[in-house]
Amino acid sequence: MAQRSMTASVLCRLGESMGLQSIVEDFRLAILTLLGACAVFGLFPFAIYRLLAGDYLIGILDALIVFIIAGGVAHAWWSGRVELGARLIVCVTCSGGLLMALLHGDGGLFWLYVVFVANFCLVRARLAVALTAGTIAVLLLVGTPFESDLHAWAFVTTSSMVCAFILIFVKQAERQQRRLREFATRDPLTGVGNRRTMEEELQIAIAAKERDEAGYGVIMFDLDHFKRINDRFGHDEGDRLLIKVCEIVRRRSRRNDRLFRFGGEEFVVLLSGIDVHGLYVAAEQLRQSLEDELKDVADGVTASFGAALLQPKETQDEWLRRADRALYRAKASGRNRVALAECSRKRAVISNTDGSPS
Repeated sequence: MAQRSMTASVLCRLGESMGLQSIVEDFRLAILTLLGACAVFGLFPFAIYRLLAGDYLIGILDALIVFIIAGGVAHAWWSGRVELGARLIVCVTCSGGLLMALLHGDGGLFWLYVVFVANFCLVRARLAVALTAGTIAVLLLVGTPFESDLHAWAFVTTSSMVCAFILIFVKQAERQQRRLREFATRDPLTGVGNRRTMEEELQIAIAAKERDEAGYGVIMFDLDHFKRINDRFGHDEGDRLLIKVCEIVRRRSRRNDRLFRFGGEEFVVLLSGIDVHGLYVAAEQLRQSLEDELKDVADGVTASFGAALLQPKETQDEWLRRADRALYRAKASGRNRVALAECSRKRAVISNTDGSPS
């Protein structure tokens, strides 16, 4: 049993090192990788066969296309610039497919269906339409691959239908991917970032702090007596209140500040480029805004705030723990207050409801 667990762990780490998660998350990278595999294992044997059969021109052309596609896939993986690799590959495959159709006649036309599908899967619709239409136009002008006008128009009709179907599929897949990404990163009720997104953003902030000593702070706040509001006015009213709170906080925050729902009625704001004084001022402004704008909601709604500036060598858990302790102190001191934890070795500073430190 232990050996099986160890084997699974090794396979998991191997999968991560190979970037299999990237294929799952990036639709275009997955198609790009699939095209590269098809080129190596599908087209390259044809190149070898044609070279051995003495058809050197087509064989060299096939091999050249395979090498360029493989190079584009490798570039996309190593650099992370999938769009650039995709554009290079579709231009090469369209040119290569066109030359194969002109040189090989009817047999080369079949490869163009694969090329057209790859166009719409790899690049934006406008570029895909332009490349596909240009390829078809050149074939019609030259006319060499077609046995008759009927054959030519049959190819145009079938290729247009294939392109239309794949375009609809790709658009739907991209739409579904965007929705899944939103579900994975946003709170479904309020639309702000969820806890998973918050943890990722905090890790980015910690890495930036270690790299360039930038100032980052978190403001953790919790609605006072929210359970009473739910019990008295119902959960629908509570949900509407949470949505309104997020609207107020986002409106009163800077453009680059990030708001996350930590859980229930508890939220976290991540601020960058800030010092201790600026963090305190920002938290106090949010507290005052919520008190002013929610005074007529459910007989008045307030919130308690705890804020912590990121310290050198501090972990995410330690950072959030200090903010949470500061929030607890604010609640213990009468609620509707801001408690600022200056550092892990100093006592939190608590403000009164008028904004002055106590």
